[in-house]
Amino acid sequence: VCVCVCVWFWLLSFYGVRLVDFGKCAGRVELSNGTRVCGDGWSLQEGGVVCRALSCDKALAVGPFGSGSRAIFLKDVTCSGNEKSLTQCKNSGFGPKTCQSEAGVVCSAYAHSLRTQPTHTAYSHSLHTHSPLTDSIRTIVLLQSIHPFSSSYPGWVAGAAV
Repeated sequence: VCVCVCVWFWLLSFYGVRLVDFGKCAGRVELSNGTRVCGDGWSLQEGGVVCRALSCDKALAVGPFGSGSRAIFLKDVTCSGNEKSLTQCKNSGFGPKTCQSEAGVVCSAYAHSLRTQPTHTAYSHSLHTHSPLTDSIRTIVLLQSIHPFSSSYPGWVAGAAV
């Protein structure tokens, strides 16, 4: 049993994390091998670990990113918030799972990069696709640039940066 568990964690340590669809500091969470991360139960703690691992500062918001229709996921990821990498968080490994949604995160470095650009550039930067998710991320970033979140956007958890 120890051999299987030890080998599993050794293999998992080779995978980095990345965000896709919105740039380095916002988007859907994937491991470097392309495996998506199940977002069921995803919180600001997990998002904060991802943002720090990517040098994107802190997590502003986390939420569903897509339908979770893909077959293979990193499942049941739970972080305390102090981990250096998502692969150091507790998880139940790779495998097929019915997943309600894929994990997504908006890091503070992404919001800062949009706020430092001219308004038309910042607005068009996040409009490369049209979907409820795109609207959610744009709304989250624009609201955060005006004032801190006072309530969650539907389907997203937002608050003080973690």
